[in-house]
Amino acid sequence: MTTLKSKQTFIVTIALAFLFYAPSLAQERSNNQTENTIEFSQIDEAPIYPGCETITSIDGRKNCMRSKVSKFVNRSFNTSVADSLESGTHKIVVNFRIDTNGKAIDINASALYPELKEEAKRVIKLLPTMQPGKENGELVEVLYQLPITFRLAD
Repeated sequence: MTTLKSKQTFIVTIALAFLFYAPSLAQERSNNQTENTIEFSQIDEAPIYPGCETITSIDGRKNCMRSKVSKFVNRSFNTSVADSLESGTHKIVVNFRIDTNGKAIDINASALYPELKEEAKRVIKLLPTMQPGKENGELVEVLYQLPITFRLAD
């Protein structure tokens, strides 16, 4: 909990147990993605976040990545962007791809307040390089969606 002026700020990052294939993401994929892009929930070998290398199961690696990305966002998100926002719950949805070099690219965010959107994009750009995902033994780009709930209390 971080106190900002008279508000208390909580950040809760919720990594999806499964990537929900939203229409906007489907449209984005059909318009902008290559054929070598796979959704995180459907990938044979998910990208490996640093610290998850020793986990051998597919589900274990995916869960480790979700957890590590969520913790990274919670630690890195600059809560001072909330200084001028109204109290209540604010949602941010971030979509990005992890390229064949393990970097987060094509970062898009949607939020009611532009400052939350830009901060979420800034944080995702800071993600460490990962081992890229593979499908049928070949490197592929992986779509990842991260919803963030930002709660401000009086």
